[in-house]
Amino acid sequence: MSSPAKKKSRPRGLTDERVAALKPVAGRSLVVNDTQRGLYLNISGGQRKVTKTWRVRHREHGCTSSFKLGHFPAMDVAAAREAAHQFLKNPQAALNPVTVVSNDDTTNAVAKNFMKRWVESKNLKSRDEIQRMLDKYVLPVWGERNFKDINRRDVSKLLDSIEDSVAARAKRNNKKVWNGKRQADMVLAIIRKMANWYMTTDHDFVSPIVRGMNRSENTPRQRVLTKDEIRAIWTEAKEFGVYGALVRMLLLTGQRKEKVSMMRYSDIVDGVWTIPPNEYAKEKGNIGRVKLPQLALDIIEELIPVAGNPYVFPARRGKGPFNTWSESKAKFEQRLHRRAPDMDHWTVHDIRRTARTLMSEAKVSDQTAERAIGHKVVGIQRVYNLYDYEDEKSAALEQLAKLILKIVTANRHVRKPRRIQRPVTAQPTSH
Repeated sequence: MSSPAKKKSRPRGLTDERVAALKPVAGRSLVVNDTQRGLYLNISGGQRKVTKTWRVRHREHGCTSSFKLGHFPAMDVAAAREAAHQFLKNPQAALNPVTVVSNDDTTNAVAKNFMKRWVESKNLKSRDEIQRMLDKYVLPVWGERNFKDINRRDVSKLLDSIEDSVAARAKRNNKKVWNGKRQADMVLAIIRKMANWYMTTDHDFVSPIVRGMNRSENTPRQRVLTKDEIRAIWTEAKEFGVYGALVRMLLLTGQRKEKVSMMRYSDIVDGVWTIPPNEYAKEKGNIGRVKLPQLALDIIEELIPVAGNPYVFPARRGKGPFNTWSESKAKFEQRLHRRAPDMDHWTVHDIRRTARTLMSEAKVSDQTAERAIGHKVVGIQRVYNLYDYEDEKSAALEQLAKLILKIVTANRHVRKPRRIQRPVTAQPTSH
């Protein structure tokens, strides 16, 4: 009679006590399997340091691979079995994890905090333009991405796209001059400032902006309008509404366009224009108080005040100041082209440079002219010379206005002389 068959013993599972006692075999690693499907323990090291790593086997693309789960004793036997079980249920979820970006780390959130904590706290007058550029160029591309993941390649690709889009737009509009490189550099400056600010709030973040990323050479413009160009712009501006009035006021005062566009009726008393210091204290310079020349006051008289809008140069919609600079300049240039088809490219800031140059031509001293256009006084004079130069600045604008009036009215009433046809007399021939 045959003896009864012995029961086949099940492999003994791992326990925390057994794993703690296991040592590596000299010169090679020890692999110990567990009862949990696919789970095994890899033991390596020597007498000084022993590493015990939990791994799980799985099939991937027809081949056997392994995935690291963790280390013992930080991950005990029970935790390792559960981790292996969860992995085998959906290996791809562990092999290709989707990074969950915290709402505070997205570029959208960083940009919002940057505007609030840095731009608005410094009361920058360029805050609207900074927000516009972020909304137009940066956030549509990076908005949902973790700002820490933005690298130099991302920045370079973004600048390329800006440069190309501006070039394409200029080509569609048949523009001879396009400022794609300049536009890309302006966006780069905002990203650089935002990245530098973010580095002060997060010790793990490193700015992706490095030297050499600018697209254009940082050379100052030297464009000054000629007398004929001044005359053409002035004449066309007289028929071009609010923008035309702004252009003429910029030439007469030499101020930055932001200051002139923010001019309010309440700021002008008895012909004296006072720029409120609380609005412009953070800017590079401020003219303070100055008496406007009659030519400038005549322009203000031409404009019809908009009910409920305190600004001399009102926006098309709403109750704010004029703000459609680019759109209005494009339309203005189309009309100007008919009057001066060969006129070179010019910018609004070129008008300010032209006004400063004309002041020198009108024999205004450099010390007065710099203050009259609102340039910031630097050096020792800023500390010790606190005289307001109000009378001198007013006189400078008056001299500037006289010169401009002379330029724009030149040849207005001069009739071209008629050519008198003289009879051609026969010349005696020499023998």
